[in-house]
Amino acid sequence: MKLSMQTMAVAVALAFAGSTYAQQPTSPQPRERAPAATTERAPAANETPEKRIERDYEAAKDACKPLKGNAQDVCKKEAEGKQKIAKAELKLQKKDTAENRKELAETKAKAEYDVSMERCEDQKGDAKNACQRDARTKRDSAMAAAKGETRASTGAGSAPTAPKTERAPAVNPAPADAPKTVK
Repeated sequence: MKLSMQTMAVAVALAFAGSTYAQQPTSPQPRERAPAATTERAPAANETPEKRIERDYEAAKDACKPLKGNAQDVCKKEAEGKQKIAKAELKLQKKDTAENRKELAETKAKAEYDVSMERCEDQKGDAKNACQRDARTKRDSAMAAAKGETRASTGAGSAPTAPKTERAPAVNPAPADAPKTVK
């Protein structure tokens, strides 16, 4: 009995040792590479943000090529929208102003509207009209929100004022018995 317990213990130990050995990689790790291999740079490492945006746009447009019909048009509108949004975000990163925040919000609204309108092209009749009306409504509310954010962030319009009404000038009528002067 003592011998079989020892045999089982050795068998279990060898099983664990074998599985540990099998998990070790046989190829060299990146830190073990030769110095010549680590001097290569990725093309994106020294790329400007503008070039990255353009590269991403071109890649997204290329991804649209296998699509057909309106699906391809929608894909292209999405790629254009992402490019415009990325440019507006970059502008905001460079200079964070209320105007640039407004421009970013408007760009997002316009891009979403363009994509929505292109998606509506798949539909016909009343469904298409309803889709387009919904897209316009969403765009208009997003544009109003963007303009509202600008006013709120600049302090203008923070206290709503009552609309001004036109009043007639106050007339001080002369008494009826007063003499009239003629020049």
